[in-house]
Amino acid sequence: YKSFKIADALFEQDNLAFLTEIHKLAFGIGVFSSKLENIPEYAEPYLSQLKSDTIQLIWSVMMGNRRGIKLLERSIIENLLRYIYYFHHEIEHELLQIEPSKHKMIKELFEYAKRHPFFKEKSSVDCSIEILRSKYSELSRAVHMGTINEMHIVKGIVSIHSPIPNVKEECKNFRLLSQSVIFLLSCFHFQEFSSLSLDEKRVITLLLTAQQKRKLSNLI
Repeated sequence: YKSFKIADALFEQDNLAFLTEIHKLAFGIGVFSSKLENIPEYAEPYLSQLKSDTIQLIWSVMMGNRRGIKLLERSIIENLLRYIYYFHHEIEHELLQIEPSKHKMIKELFEYAKRHPFFKEKSSVDCSIEILRSKYSELSRAVHMGTINEMHIVKGIVSIHSPIPNVKEECKNFRLLSQSVIFLLSCFHFQEFSSLSLDEKRVITLLLTAQQKRKLSNLI
């Protein structure tokens, strides 16, 4: 990072904790996706983009790009929901490629995920979906109608990579997003989750709350 002249302050304890949380999610999605077989080719791009968004978050934190962080976190939620929807909607995916303006609205994607029959543990899934819905609204407000305190005004190249204010709060919020994303993926692909090795499961469950771990155990 020194070759990019990135400020040492970006690698202090609180920022490193945030980077660690992001890396855990990126690694968890990577382990999961490497074990998924027969993913429809029309759904796979959304899972790949989900993983890519998470990896790009690491660079945004390193650069202190607060606006980029919010945009990528929002994109993570969008691509998870798109993956769940298009997994069983080949025709709609093909039509989307022809008419991009015909995309599903985020409200429709949230409602579809809540009704999806793959999710057997409905109460926990609903809770995770509502966390993501709330987080998405919060991120959208910050991106489109943020307060002055939420702005990231850059006056020159050297000021791009400055430490992130309230990084502890950013890390806490991201952890909620991360827990919900990996829990929903685990429920959606529960059969594949069950077949993971103990070490692979540990990578996934380290991201979950104690309640989410119990819910997954009860599904076995």
